[in-house]
This record gives sequence, structure tokens and C-alpha cells, in this order.
Amino acid sequence: MNIEYRNYIPDDYGSIIEKIQSTTFFHSLKHIRFLEDILQLRANCIIAIENNEPVGVLPFFLKKTKYGNVFNSLPFFGSYGGVIASNDEICKSILEKFNLFLQESDMLSSVIITSPFTSSNIYDKFYVHNHVEQRLTQCTILNSDKEQLWKSLEKRVRWSINKSKNNDIDVSIINSNQKYIEHFYQLHENSMRAKNGKPKPKTIFSSIQKNFKPNNDYDIFVATKNDIPIGYLLVFYFNQYTEYYMPAYEPEYRNLQSTSHLIWESMLKSLDLNKKYFNFGGTWLGQKDLYRFKRGWNTNNFHYNYYINCDLDRLKNLEIENFPKLFQDFYVCPYDLLNKKLS
Repeated sequence: MNIEYRNYIPDDYGSIIEKIQSTTFFHSLKHIRFLEDILQLRANCIIAIENNEPVGVLPFFLKKTKYGNVFNSLPFFGSYGGVIASNDEICKSILEKFNLFLQESDMLSSVIITSPFTSSNIYDKFYVHNHVEQRLTQCTILNSDKEQLWKSLEKRVRWSINKSKNNDIDVSIINSNQKYIEHFYQLHENSMRAKNGKPKPKTIFSSIQKNFKPNNDYDIFVATKNDIPIGYLLVFYFNQYTEYYMPAYEPEYRNLQSTSHLIWESMLKSLDLNKKYFNFGGTWLGQKDLYRFKRGWNTNNFHYNYYINCDLDRLKNLEIENFPKLFQDFYVCPYDLLNKKLS
């Protein structure tokens, strides 16, 4: 078995992904190409080859700066990464090669975000790191029919969905309606800025339309009241998973509970597509209201880790206020490791 570094992702990368059921949307070749388009960077990989066939791969992106290089598997709003392989021996070999590659690459920080749906033990043993940060994702397991799924939801969630329906909120799919899509992005941007959060880039929908197939890889759901759009939800589909990726709503219509209605309709389509998991995505430990909202959908907790290998001495010499611009869309390290706070 040969373990090689490549400064590109080969097209036969997809053949590895398709063989392993635990791979998520974030691992897919289409998502990698989407990231390349959004970030305007080429993905790299460590790949294992046996009998002229790829048998394992670690995809990652590299951001070069004058202060050193930052590596993420994967960047952009906490995308899951890590090694994709059929057994631990291949994973071990790939991680050992990656460690050596980092030693020779003026590494400032290297972060592997593991999948919640696979074990992290291999990274504890074979990925060189100096910090681990645990995260939580909440996920509904879609192992029932529509009636059973409905009964499994908490009473308050069923009430919210019914309130939306009783207020004559219609939900439909608008994957190619550019007017609605532009409105969706505007609501997203307004919402994130109101929370002092970072909105996704304006190019996100054009990149989605370029790299994914509507109705198959993704859907954009809209909730309307008297033909007025009041809420949206973008979900992605891959393998066994539906990824709850991006919601947005008109604040003045919040009490009509359109978001719950949108989630329910997207779950129903997920059942039709034979998906097993509806992944609500990461929840911070301090986000108690968000945790409670997701819990109402009969979610299970899945833990995953950020494995961080960073040069703290060099990082402490940088002004933390410059991090968002210097390392845009890349995760470097928790700020508390630097004994600094972002003002």
C-alpha cells in the first residue's frame, strides 16, 4: 500500500466515499468541489493506494499566510472531515503520513474535525495534537413511518407545526426561483448580523447551483403566507443523511412557527428518499434554548471532536482581532488557549 500526498482531489475520490456508509454530505466529492469554489482554493489530500485503487483518503485545505500555514479537514462553518477508509490500519498510515507532511510545511495550526457518526479513537492515538475540543450534534433517527415519526415529536413541536398549518402557511420547494433565493440570502444575512454572527458568503447559492443537483442533492423549502415568503430552509442529501444546513425567516412572522413547519416537510421528504438521519448540526453547550428546540424533534446526541495541533507560541504573538480576516473560513484554535478574547 502506498501513501501519497497530492495537491488536488482526484475524481476517483468519489469511489472511496460511496463504499463507506458512514460518510456524510461534508465528505462528498461534490461538497469538496463546492468548498473549492467558495474558498477559491484547491483541496489537497493524503491518499492510500492499493492495487492501483484508492482505499483511503484524508481531504484537507491549506491557507497560506505570512505567519505560517493553516490546515483544516475541513474548513467553512465546521464541516466534518477526517480520514475516510475501510479499516483502522489504513487510517493509521494516512494520519502518520499527514503528521510528517505537517512537520515539513511551516504549520501554524492544523485541525481535523471528526464525523459524529464514526469513532474518534484513531485520532487520539495517531494524529499529533495538543488540544481536543468536544462538540455535540443533535440528530433525529428516521427509522419509522410518518405516523410514528409524528408521534415521537414532543407535544410543543407538534403544536408549532399545527399552528403554522392552521394559519394557512404553505410549504413548497423553490430550488430554481432566483427571486426567492435572493430573499432567502437577505434574511440569512440580516439574522446573522443581528446576532453578531458571520453570514455565509453571497456566492453560496450560485456555488450550490453550480455543484449540486436540485431535488437530488439539495432542496430549498419556502414557507409562504398569502403568497408572501416568510421563511426558508436549505437541506442537503447524501448517503444516509439529510443535513439541516441553513434556515432563515422574517422576524415579524416568527410567531407563526413556519420554521417548524419547514423542518417537518423536509423530514417527510427525507423519509421518501429513504434517509436514516436528519442531522440538525452542531450545538454549543451554552446554547440551551437551541438544544431544547432540537431535542423536541426526538433527537439523539452524537459527539465529535476538533483535534487541534497549533503553534501556540507563534499564535500568541498575533493580534486576535485580525484572526477572522487572516484565517477567513478556517478554524485555527480556541481563543482561550491564547489567553485572549475577541473584542
